[in-house]
Amino acid sequence: MHDLHFADPGLVMTHISGPLAFTPGTLVGFTFYFWFNRAHRSHPGPIFIECLQGAERTGSSQRRMLLAMGLAVLVALPSAYWALLQPCTDIGAASAKNAGIIRGFGSQPWNQLAAWMRTPTRPDLASLWAIIAGLLVALSLFAIRVRFVGFMLHPVGYGISSTWSMGTVWLPLFIAWLLKTLVVRYSGLKGYRRALPFFLGLVLGDFISGSLANVVGVFTDFKPYHFLG
Repeated sequence: MHDLHFADPGLVMTHISGPLAFTPGTLVGFTFYFWFNRAHRSHPGPIFIECLQGAERTGSSQRRMLLAMGLAVLVALPSAYWALLQPCTDIGAASAKNAGIIRGFGSQPWNQLAAWMRTPTRPDLASLWAIIAGLLVALSLFAIRVRFVGFMLHPVGYGISSTWSMGTVWLPLFIAWLLKTLVVRYSGLKGYRRALPFFLGLVLGDFISGSLANVVGVFTDFKPYHFLG
């Protein structure tokens, strides 16, 4: 859940120095880059790296894994485009069912650009000090974890703690942390290793059941459960 909504460089820089510090052309450039900077989630890079690492650990061929991922991209990209455009052609982009995603997300950068042009805000030094403070806290947590092995607070956790998605998953994460703590506390490393396949199976089963439900929902009137993230 590392979405980090509205943390794109253009928005951050205009918050700190104000829109008047940039030319209109630069502001338009920020707007055109908004489509992949609005939220930083679902990046393919880490997924590719983890798949290659998984192939290495299991003794599989990394070349075959890379080929499989390339073929998956060829299938996934047109499928994603079709899934987004098909409802617009069937029921219209301005319909109530599409309004939240198509019109809402699509108009955000241009409304922001209009605000920058018409009513530019002054430089916000508080945003700069907040960024500096966050950087110092993250570096401090990193230094503490290097010095004290097993320190429970992680700088990545601090960085994503304020993201929108954390408000929906904090309870499952707390339950997972509590169960892991109890297993390690009362059965040690051996018990943890024995329990690990079971919990990984729960994660895999969750994704498989959700994927199958969505496939069934595409071809029937069945309304599947919508996964977040």
